Amino acid sequence: MVRGVEKVVTQEVEVEKVVDQVEEKVVEKVVTKVVEAMAKPKEAKLQFWMQEWQDGLNSMQGAIDTFQAANPNYTVELVPIGYGDLLSKFYPAVSAGTSGEIVYTYTQWWNPIDVTKVLHPFTPELRSRSEMNGIFFPSTLDSVWSKDGERYVVPLICGCEGPFVTADVNAAAEAGVDLEGITDNSQFTSWEQFAEVDQQLRIYDGDKLVRAGTYSPGSMMGFWGPAMARQLGGQWYNKAEERFDWNIPEVTEGFQFIADWYGESITRDVQTDGWPPLVKQRSVMHNVGIWTVSYYGGVAPDLTVRPFVMPRFGAAQDLVYMNAAIGSLTVPKFVTDEKKDAAFDFMVHIWQPENLASFGNFYSGSHSVKAVYENDAYRSSKWGRYGSPIVPTKIWPYVEYVPHRVAQIEGDHVGKMIDEVAFDGLDLQEGIGRIQKDLSTINDEALARLKAGG
Repeated sequence: MVRGVEKVVTQEVEVEKVVDQVEEKVVEKVVTKVVEAMAKPKEAKLQFWMQEWQDGLNSMQGAIDTFQAANPNYTVELVPIGYGDLLSKFYPAVSAGTSGEIVYTYTQWWNPIDVTKVLHPFTPELRSRSEMNGIFFPSTLDSVWSKDGERYVVPLICGCEGPFVTADVNAAAEAGVDLEGITDNSQFTSWEQFAEVDQQLRIYDGDKLVRAGTYSPGSMMGFWGPAMARQLGGQWYNKAEERFDWNIPEVTEGFQFIADWYGESITRDVQTDGWPPLVKQRSVMHNVGIWTVSYYGGVAPDLTVRPFVMPRFGAAQDLVYMNAAIGSLTVPKFVTDEKKDAAFDFMVHIWQPENLASFGNFYSGSHSVKAVYENDAYRSSKWGRYGSPIVPTKIWPYVEYVPHRVAQIEGDHVGKMIDEVAFDGLDLQEGIGRIQKDLSTINDEALARLKAGG
């Protein structure tokens, strides 16, 4: 080999060795940094918008404290917001990306909204549908529906307005009625039994009713009337065609049944000065949900108040309850990366029964998480012990949430109409025609807006 060429070749080999060494060091540094980054916990700071309710806030803060202790890289700030403000702010803020990363809402608020556009689905990413059905009572997951069929909320608590009456059992005993003895595990055995008890508990001064057996706000008839029609087999909402159909015989029969009982069992004189009815001795039973057990325990601790489950209505064969909205947690779609991971981790944390058991110390309402009713602390708590024997088997398996697009039909529409039939002489068919028109208009407007991408 020519000496000059040999020298050049040798230099090239040495240069290649240097390059290789440099590349190895660069790769080594890169790998080291990647490993370090992977080993370092992701940090995230979240805001949790929660309804301003001091006991509920305390319970949620307790869950936050244990979450942060287990995940020191995550910080969750609890932001209390009054009910009215939360109702008016949640959707504009979620849509604009200015809400908290976790938002507490009530399920009926989402009826007119396309949740797929503004919320993260929890299925299948967080859990599969079958897994969610194992964690929650399935009917609670149906309280918010979506075009893609996925689950977009984590349902937690519900006052259970539709299926329950609350009763002062001592006042009933004074009238010769042993409510706990005559019911089947706190459930009336038939509508006839319930109506007979209601009649027996009334007090009249001449022809004037001064104490009702059951204090019944008109809004509750908005739960009972549609439930009666469903129990008779009537489908007043066509899911496939997304339209109301109140002009069916089951609605007429069910609404007339409820209106007749309502008009005969209570008067507006009782309602005028009737809140809280059990305290004012305006009734012995009060049908505004199981949550009122703890309510009365707070305002009138001397009363012995217990929850009782409503039976099938009249000639109905199937048991179906219409129920109130469920307090639930959501994660808006604008939440991404580490914050989304943290928010999803918090969802799993909050539905652990030990993090919800404390609600039983101040709230007698129902829970959506099955395992809460298997938690010893909840089952033995001051108020949780009343719902534990009955809610899992007698309520949630029979609750139905209908996928219409009206935010609230019970009080503002159906209940109001039945109230007018019972007390103001409104013709029932005229009333049914009114709600058919009004609810169809609201539903159709919402559907048109959703289909237009709004």
